Amino acid sequence: MGDLEGLFNRTRVDFPRQVDRKETIEILKYICKNLPAVVSGQYDTHFTFRNGGTTDNVSENQYIMKFTGQISAKLAEDHSSVTFSLPSLTTLDFDTVGINSIEELEALPSGKLQLQLIDKVRKTVEDYFSQNPN
Repeated sequence: MGDLEGLFNRTRVDFPRQVDRKETIEILKYICKNLPAVVSGQYDTHFTFRNGGTTDNVSENQYIMKFTGQISAKLAEDHSSVTFSLPSLTTLDFDTVGINSIEELEALPSGKLQLQLIDKVRKTVEDYFSQNPN
């Protein structure tokens, strides 16, 4: 496995199914409660309203474009935080801009703690989906 591919696989959590905005918020709350952690962020919504020719006939289309945020937790005696995005509501991606390998991330002062936190988030997400399969 290439360095970038290994980093990519280690710093993302694939969901077993697509989720909507409401369930994404539930997953983030579940992470907050069960790690425990502080989770903060925002999401972008796209919407379109169309007039069907009368004032009573307006159609509406809304969807979430992306969630972004940060997860912070205390691991052992140290605090760690990671920046995340959910670009498709099927994957939780952690930010590693400028990093090309797991070894490069581990060499950073906070890199090992960030990987530990990502691993804990992954396990917590897996627990969520095992309890909520549908």
